[in-house]
Order: sequence, then structure tokens, then C-alpha cells
Amino acid sequence: GTVLLSDVASLLAYCKDQVAQERGYIYADPDARTITAVFNDQRSTLAPGWRDHRAHFAAAYTPEFKKWVDHNTKPMGQTEFAEFVEDNLADIQGDQAQNLLAVATTIQATNGINFSSARRLQDGQTQLTYNEVIDAKAGTDGALKIPQTFALGLRIFKNGEGYKLTARLKYRINSGQVKFWYELERPERAVEDAFTGYVETVREQSGYTV
Repeated sequence: GTVLLSDVASLLAYCKDQVAQERGYIYADPDARTITAVFNDQRSTLAPGWRDHRAHFAAAYTPEFKKWVDHNTKPMGQTEFAEFVEDNLADIQGDQAQNLLAVATTIQATNGINFSSARRLQDGQTQLTYNEVIDAKAGTDGALKIPQTFALGLRIFKNGEGYKLTARLKYRINSGQVKFWYELERPERAVEDAFTGYVETVREQSGYTV
């Protein structure tokens, strides 16, 4: 039969229990992010290898990583962006977390904003100039500092280690309205590195040919 396991430690323990290092192989599939041990593989022409005794591990994304990937490069309005930052504040690292929260709170608390211009500051941030329309005749001017990048601390796979990802914050002003989105810097490399770490652990500790 096939045993389904949810972490690498369980896979290693099960492989050890089978004592099939001389008869089996372990197969790693980076594209599908799976590791499969076949304990009765075809390793000799003297005996049949039925290949029907297996242990299977699939690296599953964590909910928090999946949420950031699903919203990657997706334009969001002022309120939607503010709510997204607040809901996922725990994943944002360092001073950028409070900075983004301040930006999100300002945007969320201010209605009737017309954004007019943007300029790059010396510290690498962007300043958006806006006018808050209070009524038909009056308004309040203000400026909003937007960081160019922010760092995320995420577990990519369930039961896995944490990784640091960098995201670039983008915006577009159109007819006085602004859209925000972020672009993760090569998240596929972080996924590849995390899965490669699993494969190396299995290769070093299982005693099987991987």
C-alpha cells in the first residue's frame, strides 16, 4: 500500500522502519514538490520489484504563503489594500510593518481622497500628494510616504522553516484614484530552495538512493 505523510521527519521515520535500503529508491519531483519512497523497487533482475509499497510526502503551501502568492501583482483599491495589510501584518518584518500599517490606516480613515502627484524621496520612499475633499468648497492637503520595498517572513511549506521574501510596493494614479499592488521578488526561487532543503535532508538521513 501507499502511506501518505505530512512532514519529512515522518517520512524518514517510516523509511527507517521498512529497512529497505537495498531494495528501494526514493524519488524527488521538484516540479510537483513531492518525495516518494518505493520500498520494493526493481533493483535486481533476480527478483521482481512490484513497486506497490510506497510512502509519499507532498510539500503543501502554508495558508499565509498562499495568500501572499494569490494576491501577488493584483491591483487593490485604497480600502482593499488597507484591509489586506492589516489582516496580514504579522507576516511583515521590521519597521516596514508599522510603516505600512500607518499608510494603510491613513488611507482607510480618509474618504474622498484625490491623489495628484508622486515623487521619489532621498531615503528611497515615494511621497504621494493628495487632497481630501471635505465638501464641495473645501479640502485638506497632505502627503503620504510609501516605502519602495518591504520584507516578509513566511513559512513556505507546512511544518517547514521560515523564509525571508522581499516585495516591491507599486502604485498607479488614475483620475485622482490610486491603485496599490506588490510584486514578490522571485518567490519561485524560495520555493525551490525550500524543497531542495527537504531533498538534501532525505538524502543525508534516509540511507536510500534518492
